[in-house]
Amino acid sequence: MSYPTPPSGGNPYGQPPPQSGWQPQGQGAAPVPPPMPAAPPGPPPAAAPAQPGPSPYGGYAAPPANHPVPGGPVPGGAVPGYAVPGGPVPGAPVPPSGGGRTGRKAFGIVLTVFGVLGMLGGGALVAHAYSNAQQVIPNQAYTSVVWRNETTEALFPETIGDPPNYTYEASDKKIAQWNRMGISEDTSCSKGLSGETKEKALELGCEAVLRATYVDLTGEMVATVAIVVMPKDSEAGSELGQYLEDQSGEDVPDAAVVPLKVPGTLAAKWQESRRNGMGGDPVGTYAVAVTTGAVDGRNSANLPGDFGEGVGTVEDRKPWMDEADALATTFGTHIMNLAR
Repeated sequence: MSYPTPPSGGNPYGQPPPQSGWQPQGQGAAPVPPPMPAAPPGPPPAAAPAQPGPSPYGGYAAPPANHPVPGGPVPGGAVPGYAVPGGPVPGAPVPPSGGGRTGRKAFGIVLTVFGVLGMLGGGALVAHAYSNAQQVIPNQAYTSVVWRNETTEALFPETIGDPPNYTYEASDKKIAQWNRMGISEDTSCSKGLSGETKEKALELGCEAVLRATYVDLTGEMVATVAIVVMPKDSEAGSELGQYLEDQSGEDVPDAAVVPLKVPGTLAAKWQESRRNGMGGDPVGTYAVAVTTGAVDGRNSANLPGDFGEGVGTVEDRKPWMDEADALATTFGTHIMNLAR
């Protein structure tokens, strides 16, 4: 590229001479280079041919005009390769609003409900099976011979109490309500029972009477428990037990059991004249009879004034009767547990 010839005279480039400044010795003023001229405008870009050469898509049809071209701009100003935020990708089918999500949610709720119901049903089934496994199902064949095959220590445990549930045995010391004082060696029916109870038992075929004496945890109440052995394969045990239950409602009940005194214990002075209450319970081929009294020998007496009216008796016999019934029921449970 060439530059035009500078005009002669004055400043050849139209610039004013310097007013002051350092000038090199022995040399004239340094020439100032002319400004660079602007580049001439280039030719306009050639228009794209109406019919280009071979199609870049081979044998396939070119995409529609609004379809994003790889590497090129996307309608709406999005970046190529990414969906336009907040809207569908051009050309993609638009799903119905909310339909699929609602269906999936409803299906999930149904599955959850059935799953919970299945868990509850399974838990109930397991609990029922466990409960059945813990049920006391006596061996009927063994029940009638328990009194011969079990030891006296097993029949009359050291302590006894009413089990609160099936996880406890009546002999468990954790639930003890009565302490054993002694066990009788005499098993005679005529010596173990008294009054109408003895007559009824002998009439039904009494085979033996096993007795033991207990004192409650307070040390104030004493009781003799009798397991009356009746003929097996008969209703004698149930009949005698029913008789004893009926006696519990009488104003003057039968004394039922002969007290067993145990020297050297709280039951050393326990005798017939100190009996205050009785109770009974049928247990298969057996009948359990109980007589209760006070350790200090106090007898039930007439209640003063209005206290003795309207209760079926004028004596304070009820507490003794209730304790006798409860102890008879506890021993009934204990015998059935031994027969499992």
